[in-house]
Amino acid sequence: MTLIDTLFNEKTTATMLSVAPGTLRRWRWAGVGPTYIKVGHAVRYKAAAVDAFIASGTVVPGVAGLS
Repeated sequence: MTLIDTLFNEKTTATMLSVAPGTLRRWRWAGVGPTYIKVGHAVRYKAAAVDAFIASGTVVPGVAGLS
């Protein structure tokens, strides 16, 4: 991590993903969702990790389900 990495707290990340903060907690417990780091007891999400998580859900119409 460099000093210029942007870190978001749980509430900000939840807002960005349009989910409740509790959803992020459940995702962490289940081992899914965006990667995160711990700063003491605080959970933080790198901006790049949130972007990558959003991009991983990209669906290209007309490609899935064609045989």
